[in-house]
Amino acid sequence: MAETAPRAIPSTLADTHRLASPFEQKLALLDLLRSSDPRAMEALLDEAGTLDRFSPRREFTEHAIYTRYAELDPRGAIGRMVADDVNWWALREVIALCAKTDPDGVLNTVDALGEPHRAMLAGIILREAKGRDDIRNAVAARFSLHRDLDRARALEAADTDPAGAWYAALSLDAGLRPGSLRLVATEWARSDPLAAFEAAAALPDTELRDRVEPVVVAEWMRADRDAALAWVLALPPSSHREAIATALSTLARTDPEAALDTLVDLGDRLLVGRLSLRIAWNWASYDPQAALDWAFAQAASPMPGELIHTVVSSIARSSPTDAISLASRLDDALQRTAAFQSVFATWAQSDVRAAARWIDASPKPPVGAVVQIIPAYAKLDPEEAFDWLMSQDAGQSGHVPLLISEVTKESPRRARHLVDRLPAGPAKWRAARQLVVAWTKVDPQAAVGEIPRLGSTTAEELYRNAFQTWSQFDPDAATAFLGQVPAASRDSAIMGIIDHALSRGNDVALAERLYDRLTNDDMRRQAAATLHARLRAIDPERAKRYGG
Repeated sequence: MAETAPRAIPSTLADTHRLASPFEQKLALLDLLRSSDPRAMEALLDEAGTLDRFSPRREFTEHAIYTRYAELDPRGAIGRMVADDVNWWALREVIALCAKTDPDGVLNTVDALGEPHRAMLAGIILREAKGRDDIRNAVAARFSLHRDLDRARALEAADTDPAGAWYAALSLDAGLRPGSLRLVATEWARSDPLAAFEAAAALPDTELRDRVEPVVVAEWMRADRDAALAWVLALPPSSHREAIATALSTLARTDPEAALDTLVDLGDRLLVGRLSLRIAWNWASYDPQAALDWAFAQAASPMPGELIHTVVSSIARSSPTDAISLASRLDDALQRTAAFQSVFATWAQSDVRAAARWIDASPKPPVGAVVQIIPAYAKLDPEEAFDWLMSQDAGQSGHVPLLISEVTKESPRRARHLVDRLPAGPAKWRAARQLVVAWTKVDPQAAVGEIPRLGSTTAEELYRNAFQTWSQFDPDAATAFLGQVPAASRDSAIMGIIDHALSRGNDVALAERLYDRLTNDDMRRQAAATLHARLRAIDPERAKRYGG
């Protein structure tokens, strides 16, 4: 009999994914990890980071890589976890393995971290290093976690007596109770999920119940998906919404269509609004046609109206032109416009210049395409974005004020330079106004100081805009700064504060005090009319001061 050829060891994750079955892929991954050193672990984690964030494949792959990394270089593994901002709870066993492999080195590494990583990792090591009292005592001493150590020891009974551990957790003080109940519930759910869920559901505190039920459901779904779903979906959504959301989110990782169909059947608007778009977005990232077909079929369902353009936007991450083609087939004009806007906003985040080139090459770009790429273009290269926008037809170049606003967030002086490049006229006035408003939000005194240099013909209105904006977040400072405004323009600045005080500011007393400082007759009449209208319903006698 011919000998079976030894299994070839892959060199990348991509090599393992080319194998026929999930079982073969996992075996190949383990072979790859056994033959890899710490440097290779870093490369493999980089590659794993390209997998779909919520996929079971990525979860398994990262867990396997980190486990092997912890065996080879515990401190390196911890450092990489911090850099990647991982799901610490999902990797808690790996963190404990790091501590057991190199206790002193790992504790020194953790001690050197900033918060919240320092406290989080210390707490996980304390809880998970079971059977190693030397490590636990060292953690408690170094990080002042003696109470946490006492709690961890009391709760370890969850492995053998979860009901007893549950009642012990209930007796803890309010600060320790939620986390302790979640830990016990997780262990309990592994042996008796129904009993664990019933205990969680009996908690009288709604907020606490909403934090504990999901961990039971998550464990139950891992062990017996069908039984967990059948139980959870029979619950009233109004009182168990977090548990149902966890079940459907878990189901969506492997069967998004079933998860979305279940959402439709439940008909709970809060759950639909919270989950449907996220599930559809993730589904479209790896099976766009199926996600789109499902979305098209939901016209009469309670799904949100933006479902289709959410799916199209997800497709745009990998193939913007395909997403544009799909969006163009939508019959409903409003949906079509919304879908186009989502596509171009998404495309701009990855390659704004490519999006701009597509718009230039299109005889009739979709409505809203230009405006959607402006924020990203402004951040990439303000001058280039300005030149491109000015090269568009008159209708599109009217979006220059938006560009100015976006640039001002990062560099008011750079935005000021762009305003100077505009020819005199209405477009320049609108851009100057946007500059002042956006600049005031960043540095109000500097913005006000710049107004005289923006042109005397627009100064009055710009002062009014600036002080109205300033009053939205600090009316006292705006009022105190009025003395710095040239006397000829001060009434305009005062009117800006009055405008806000009598609208969203809801400060009639401030408006009345500033009214007395107005000297311009036209502005006094304007302010008096507004004050009279506001006071007539709440204080007719005071209203008489400002009109008949």
